[in-house]
Amino acid sequence: ESPWERSLDGQWAFHLAPRPSAVPSGCELPGFDDRGWARIPVPGNWELHGHGEAIYQNIAYPFEPTTYPAAPPDNPTGSYRTVFSVPQTWDGRRIFLEFGSVDAAFHCWVNGVEVGYSTDSKLPAHFDITALVRPGDNHLAVRVYRWPTSAHLEKQDYWHLSGIQRSVRLIAKPVVHLRDWMHQVRFDAAFRDAVLVVRSWINPPPVPLAVESGGWLKHPGVRGWTVAFTLRDQAGREVAAAVSPIADSSTMYGPNSTGLYDDALSAKAELAVAAPRWWSAESPELYTLELELRDPSGQKVDHEQTQVGFRQLAIVDGVIRLNGQRLVFRGVNRHEFHPERGRAVTVADMREDILAMKRLNFNAVRTCHYPDADAWYDLCDELGMYVIDEANLETHGMGGLATRDPLWAPAYLERAIRMQLRDRNHPCVVAWSLGNESMCGPHHAAMANWLRWNDPTRPVQYESGFAGPLVTDIMVPMYPGLDWVRQMLSDPNEKRPLVMCEYAYAKGNSTGNVRKFWDLIWELPRFQGGFVWDWRDKAIARNGRWEYGAERWEPSGTERMCLNGVVGPDLVPHPGAWELRHVQSPVQIIAEDAAAGRLRVTNRHQFLDLAGYRLDWSLEDDGQVVANGTAGFPALAPGATGAIQLALPTVPVPPGAERHLSLNVVRVAAVAWDQAGAVVDQVQFLVAAARSAPRLTSDAPLAIAGDVLSGAGWSLRLDRATGSIASLAVAGREQLARPILPCLSRAPTDIDLSTGGNGYAGQWVACGLDRAIFHPEACELIRLDAGRARFATRGVMAAPGKEPVARMEVDWTVHGSGDLVVDLLAIIAAPVEMVPRIGLVTSLCGADRRVQWFGRGPFENYPDRRESALVGRHAAPVASLGTPYIFPQENGLRCDLRWLAATDAAGTGLFVQGLPLLHASALPLRLEDLRDAVNIADLVPRDETSLHLDGFHAGLGGDTGWTRNVHPEFRLTPGQYRFRLRLRPLAGGEDLAVLGRAELLGAAR
Repeated sequence: ESPWERSLDGQWAFHLAPRPSAVPSGCELPGFDDRGWARIPVPGNWELHGHGEAIYQNIAYPFEPTTYPAAPPDNPTGSYRTVFSVPQTWDGRRIFLEFGSVDAAFHCWVNGVEVGYSTDSKLPAHFDITALVRPGDNHLAVRVYRWPTSAHLEKQDYWHLSGIQRSVRLIAKPVVHLRDWMHQVRFDAAFRDAVLVVRSWINPPPVPLAVESGGWLKHPGVRGWTVAFTLRDQAGREVAAAVSPIADSSTMYGPNSTGLYDDALSAKAELAVAAPRWWSAESPELYTLELELRDPSGQKVDHEQTQVGFRQLAIVDGVIRLNGQRLVFRGVNRHEFHPERGRAVTVADMREDILAMKRLNFNAVRTCHYPDADAWYDLCDELGMYVIDEANLETHGMGGLATRDPLWAPAYLERAIRMQLRDRNHPCVVAWSLGNESMCGPHHAAMANWLRWNDPTRPVQYESGFAGPLVTDIMVPMYPGLDWVRQMLSDPNEKRPLVMCEYAYAKGNSTGNVRKFWDLIWELPRFQGGFVWDWRDKAIARNGRWEYGAERWEPSGTERMCLNGVVGPDLVPHPGAWELRHVQSPVQIIAEDAAAGRLRVTNRHQFLDLAGYRLDWSLEDDGQVVANGTAGFPALAPGATGAIQLALPTVPVPPGAERHLSLNVVRVAAVAWDQAGAVVDQVQFLVAAARSAPRLTSDAPLAIAGDVLSGAGWSLRLDRATGSIASLAVAGREQLARPILPCLSRAPTDIDLSTGGNGYAGQWVACGLDRAIFHPEACELIRLDAGRARFATRGVMAAPGKEPVARMEVDWTVHGSGDLVVDLLAIIAAPVEMVPRIGLVTSLCGADRRVQWFGRGPFENYPDRRESALVGRHAAPVASLGTPYIFPQENGLRCDLRWLAATDAAGTGLFVQGLPLLHASALPLRLEDLRDAVNIADLVPRDETSLHLDGFHAGLGGDTGWTRNVHPEFRLTPGQYRFRLRLRPLAGGEDLAVLGRAELLGAAR
């Protein structure tokens, strides 16, 4: 810790007034009595400490904007007070007061004297308070306005929280000191040797300016002053050094031979570095640049240091390149947010975010939609994350009104300038963004060109208003369709690269289809990745629940648009996170001949080979490992493809078994963000499909007494009124808590509901599909032979007061062994684009069951989000099979099941086999529980296991959150569907693998 800095963080006195005119008179003065005020932490947001209301809004302003451009009259105003002291050792130095971030604007006073006013709630404010501080106690007062005039430029989609939300500190500097510095890297054509171009600016001695010969204005006080620049490597060894004089005047006519202007009060140097180690997100090698200010006698007066990463950006032939290599953004959008601290995030919080991102194979972050805290960039430099640095600018609620109003031009420009001047020395920053959703106008053109002129080493990007090359160097669409991407990149008049600034809207149970985007990214060189929306569910932990928006269902659904994270508020990954990890993997493997162990591997790194990984493999028969081993990867350059030959043993496949080759890409050695042995990706290939299997004969006798059918140790009862199996008992113990019936619905996902009410769920409600139940029109029990009978039902699915949405034929073939083979024909006639599921539903008695299955898992997966879930033998208690989405919705499905078994502690229960496959979920909640709740905290688990057995289940979608976007191949459209299942009561002790391989004789229709 520096002796020249002092933190003012801690408990401050606080008072909240409803408007500026209601602020207690004189509270900025040292003698004011604040003993009756509250005490709240700084940094912090006052709404999270019992003062005012936290407001979540997406588009609409959280205040009445009709007073534009003035601030609204009802403008909550927070007054802060604290006391600080200044060390005696600071005497003779200049003292600065720094606020890291204050939302949204503020005045401040030191010892009763007004110091200044600041806007832009996401960048630091600095005040020189040298003349105002005194020995002993000093009084600091701050008045924060929640909705200042500048709030018209800060309508981001987030929680609107107020207060001093980043650290406050005092900084002491010599009178003559290093004021600013910058560095840029220039490589040779081979990207081997580099020159580090450095410049520093000083605050000069208090010597009057002079007009010298020729009328030039000069600073004679800096003559003889120098700056020493020293570059050190990771071990602290000196790599290059120079001592440069400080210029006393500025260049008039143009840059010198180095391409840099001579600036008054600055020193510059070029440090030649032979073969520096590159900085990238894959290998974030950092050097340290030390700057030492020396007076004319050579004495050190001031010292600073900064991190340097040797990397050079350029757009070449429409491709963004870093050190000559094509850059691919495996990115995510991140708001500064913590469920308990709001936007007062700590350095530890930031580090946890980055580590979690890197472990999911993310390599880039867009700072949506404002610059982050200084420490964020330090951590991204250290740990390796590419950063799109975004200006604090969004006018979503009023479109382009301010964007074309000259009144706002200075504010727009200042936000870009201050962001760049603060962050330009970070190697992690690879592009400047002009903000978000503010339409497009002359202010953006001015911002873009200022940024380019002052920093020609980075591109500028902006999405809104169909911005052209004057404004953005990169096409950065939000949520583009794949066909649109192809069209734009085949346009002969469009030469720019394309990066999705937002895609894969991760709201609730979504993130379908992402594989298709990544296939296209690897196919088209100018399609260079994207940034998932977004990182974390932004819910507030309060009163034992996750609070979001208004927590009430509205047709727009916008109050839940804060719940669109790849991970939950607690950083626990949602199941979609594993699919993203998979498609973003730096190692891509395909099987040329899985049975022979012959693989093709592609190195998807941009800078590293594959020496840091090994390949762990296993051969699995019906999920049971029969052989395993480890292989190394070939020496492949970035982007190269090569072969791997696994030494697979010759092991016969048992009759009826399926064999898979499962592969884990494993990290060999620890890195800064992950441990040795960590799994980076998982891949699986089918080696042998199920072949001839042992047959179970159905010669056991079947007894029929009215509607009760029974065999040795089991019985079932038919219900002709509902056309169902109403009871199933094993050894006298009832298994069913409700009948087995057809089902076409699911609790709508966030994507099903869709913002604006135009989702699939609206169609389901309109026709009654969401509440449709089976109405039998004909039921017939037919004995086929001594060991078999068929219960044939015919009917329709309809909701009360609605026309039928489907015609159903369900045939139950009951065997004396207890096996039930279900043949279901569904003829869907509903006026909808997509049916969510076609299957059966029941509930088993008791929720304390254990479920075992052979199929995809272990985590939740869906037809358009299942690559990352491997086929295997999995098991879990029912209580853990759901996914705790904060807004309750469809969850917990497992796809491509060969079989499942749900059993109680005694081993009794139900076995289900797909013929050939099924999708299933087992939860202690019914569909209607999920459908009718608005917060997971309100759900009360039932003492039953709700079991959905689906022959077909629709995809999730997730291309956007406000359209119907399940891709055609994953939709269940109106038409005819058939599927078959086998159910069998379990008495305990059965070999489930043998049951799963068996083919039931006589089961064919």
